[in-house]
Order: sequence, then structure tokens, then C-alpha cells
Amino acid sequence: MVVIDNYTGRVLAMVGGYDSSSSFNRVTQARRQLGSSFKPFVYIAALENGYTPISKVLDAPFVIDDMSKDGVWRPTNYGDKFYGLSTLRLGIEKSRNLMTIRLSDLVGLDKVSQISKELGIYDDFPLLISSSLGSLESSLLKITAGYASIANGGYRVDPRMIDVIYDKKGKIIFNGDTRKCQKCKINFDNYSSLSRLDLPKIVNNTKKVISEETAYQMTSFLMGVIKRGTAKNINVFDYQVAGKTGTTNENQDAWFIGYNSEITVGVFVGYDEPKSLGKFETGSKVAAPIFKDFMNKSYLKAKPRPFNIPDSIKFINIDLFSGNPSNTDFITESFKYNFNFDKNLDLKTDDSDNQLKGFY
Repeated sequence: MVVIDNYTGRVLAMVGGYDSSSSFNRVTQARRQLGSSFKPFVYIAALENGYTPISKVLDAPFVIDDMSKDGVWRPTNYGDKFYGLSTLRLGIEKSRNLMTIRLSDLVGLDKVSQISKELGIYDDFPLLISSSLGSLESSLLKITAGYASIANGGYRVDPRMIDVIYDKKGKIIFNGDTRKCQKCKINFDNYSSLSRLDLPKIVNNTKKVISEETAYQMTSFLMGVIKRGTAKNINVFDYQVAGKTGTTNENQDAWFIGYNSEITVGVFVGYDEPKSLGKFETGSKVAAPIFKDFMNKSYLKAKPRPFNIPDSIKFINIDLFSGNPSNTDFITESFKYNFNFDKNLDLKTDDSDNQLKGFY
């Protein structure tokens, strides 16, 4: 498990294993398939390229030409069920494999690759369609930092173990926090005459990878994962929390990455020599409860503030399943300011074609 400050990248807590005699740190050194914990970054690529929370993608069987798998690959959803045209929100909340694969093909794997590399999740991202389902390996530290970037409004997070180093004379020779403070030399003797605009402000000068609107929309999706999706078993919080489950083939790796407005927590459960954790041992069952217990014990006295909502976000009441405006049995969906139902051309797959062509 690892805990990261969303804005500074400070590693606040880390458990690299349960054997104190081992020097192998599973947070920083172990590389495992990310499974469904990677899916949000596919949907982020879509939201950054014209898709909306109510854009629909076909959830149905298809086959992919693949010579490494006896000529074809037939991916399935968990439980082998299919749900037809579904909104992007449902794709994330229910962790739909087939929607994610189709979406990555529609948006372009090159765009998914670019975002994942700019956030530091992967150093290399082969343009393989299976990569969208988290088949590539990374570390718990890197994927947790990727989620912290969503939490902070889209800025890249580079985890750091050291805050500051002084020389023997007290001079700073290394400062891990590269952010700048505007107006920090303010004279507080005349505090009563200062306006809000005069007060000091910490400016994040790290790389902006995701727009703040897209980052908030994904946070809204991931809050839905806990409210009614694959992590609803930990829906016990009295403050805003977002997160995503992840499970790899044969239940060899179980993940949960979650965050509030202050910290991001990554949890991984798995054997050093990959083998099944058990038939029903998913990220939801074994990793998410660890996250829940940590968060509950970390906020016994003070609760974190709600997530920041960009001024350019507007809210519309919609039906969760159809995506249409609704005033009964609705959820409140977040849209970018220029969204208009009357002018919106919903992006979706051609439901007459359920096969992706080509070698991946």
C-alpha cells in the first residue's frame, strides 16, 4: 500500500511487504499487470477528445484477429454478460471490458498511450488493443501517482520520498516541492485591509496533462464506482471519495486505487510469484476493504473538503442508463460548459459492426 499527497507528490505512507527481513519493496519495485485499474485513462482520453459522460459505446461480443491466440481473441466482460449501447459513465462504474476496448479503438490507442506516458504510468506503451485493459505492467507507485493527477485537477505527480535537504549551515541544497508561492512575502500587519486576491497562493508549476474539466468528470465517474459500481461494498464514507477496482486474469492481481481531495491511496494484493488469489478474490473483495479501513482510521477527527469543481463545469439531471435529461430517478451529471443537448452529436460505435479488424 502507498499513500501520496495529491498536490506535492509526497509519499506519506508506504508498506512494501509484510516481511521486514526482505529488501524487496513491492510498491516501487514490483511490476504487475494493472488490470481494470488502468481503464480510467482510456476514458480520460475519450473525454479529452470530444466524448461526453453520456456518449454511448456498444457493449457486445466481438472477435479480434490475433495470431498469438490461435488466430482470434474473444475478450469478455466479467460474468460473460453484455448490455448493448451504454454511456461512458456506466462503462467505468461497471468496469465493462468490451466497452473499454471499443472506446480505445474509437479514440485511438495513440491518444491513450500519450496520456499514460505523460502521467508517468508507463515508460513505453505498445499500441496493442489489450493494453487498454491493463495488460501492461507497471508499479503500484506509478499507477497511484496517475490517480493523484486526476485528483489534483490534471497535473502530473512525481512521487518523492525527500522533502528538503539542508547543508551544515542551514542552507537548502535540495527542495522536493517545486511549487511556487505567489505573494508569500505579504505584510500581514495590515491584514484587515487585504482582499482575498491579495493573499498568498501556491501555484502548481508541474506539467498539466489533463484539463481540469476532464479530471473532474473522471472524479465524478469514480465517485459513482463507490456509490453504485464495482466498489459499492465500501460505500460507507460521509465525505467525498473516488476510486476504481482492478483485477487481472485468473484473479492473480487485485487492485484498488482511491482518493479524496487531499490524498491518493493505492492498494495491491497478490503473490510475488503470480498465481490465483482464489476464484472470487477480486479487487472489490480483497483490495477495496483495505482502502476503506485505512481511510476510516485516517479521518477520525477532521473530514477532507469536497472535491474542487471547476467554474467551467455545469450539472444536468439525467437518467443513469439512457443518458437523457430526467427529473425523476436521476443522477446529476457533470458536463463541460459548452455542452448542449440540442447540439450534441452523441459519439458511439456502429452497432451493426461488432468486430474490430487487424492484428494487435
